[in-house]
Amino acid sequence: MYKKIALFLILQYLITVFLLILLYKGGNYYNPDEAFFVFEKNYLSDLGRTAYFNGERNPLWWIYSITLALAGVGTFLFFFLMAKNLRVYQKSMVLFFALLAGLGLLGIAVFPVDIYLKPHIISGSIAFFSFFIALLFLLVFSVKTNTKMQNFLLFLFIFLFSVFLAIKFLAPSSRQSEQALMLKVIAQKIIVASQLLIPVLLLLLPVKEHEDNDVL
Repeated sequence: MYKKIALFLILQYLITVFLLILLYKGGNYYNPDEAFFVFEKNYLSDLGRTAYFNGERNPLWWIYSITLALAGVGTFLFFFLMAKNLRVYQKSMVLFFALLAGLGLLGIAVFPVDIYLKPHIISGSIAFFSFFIALLFLLVFSVKTNTKMQNFLLFLFIFLFSVFLAIKFLAPSSRQSEQALMLKVIAQKIIVASQLLIPVLLLLLPVKEHEDNDVL
């Protein structure tokens, strides 16, 4: 049951974001009059702006906020399911950072980027860093009991996230040039896609015999 709920909450975000991208018409930082969402120039957070770059009101911003908040709940459920067979202290460490990751996503939803820029950025950092740490703990604590595919997916995300962190801290600010914006926007989409798709794949993988198939 919880597995299906977690999958639904994560997948609904992907589907809703796809639809919002198709409906977006608010431009981007360097081209405010652009008539559509540009993959390499628009952050996903632009979908949650209360007002577009061109100054027009965004009537769909609240939909992005709701779908992101639900994805935060799905993120916590994912870790809850994956960590259920760990020792108590190991599970507590994983779930602590999983909760922070979920709250970080909720913060992104609550603080639209065009109104609360600093809280929005802080919430995003909490969401990404906490998810990374929770996933790292999950790999370390369960590497011997996971399947080879589960360990591969966990390692893959950690690698991709490390690349994102390097870009986040070493690349120039997205406001310095259009090229810098493109670099950071693409990096963001890679990490968000990984953060959502890898949990889905892990939840769909067959589990070992000692695990409860009705739960995970």
